[in-house]
Amino acid sequence: MKGEQLAKNTRSAEAELASGHYDKVVKAKSKPHFGAAGSTISARDVAVFSRQIATMMKSGVPLVTSFEIIAGGQKNPRMKDMLDDIKSNIKAAVR
Repeated sequence: MKGEQLAKNTRSAEAELASGHYDKVVKAKSKPHFGAAGSTISARDVAVFSRQIATMMKSGVPLVTSFEIIAGGQKNPRMKDMLDDIKSNIKAAVR
């Protein structure tokens, strides 16, 4: 049987599996090199974002709020994660 076990690290996964009667081989799952799993960020995604952020800035919407709104409307999980990350970095820089 093969499967995936969500854990903080391989030791945690081994400990969880040790309680059962499983032959286990545990290895860390590699992460994607660029961003989260899902669709790539297309030129269209960037163009739409650029228009949205420009409109919000002209309207006087605060930058962090703009990123929250735009990220909330994203269908592409990679784009949403990137915008959330940028928003977090902006918040941290302002503090």
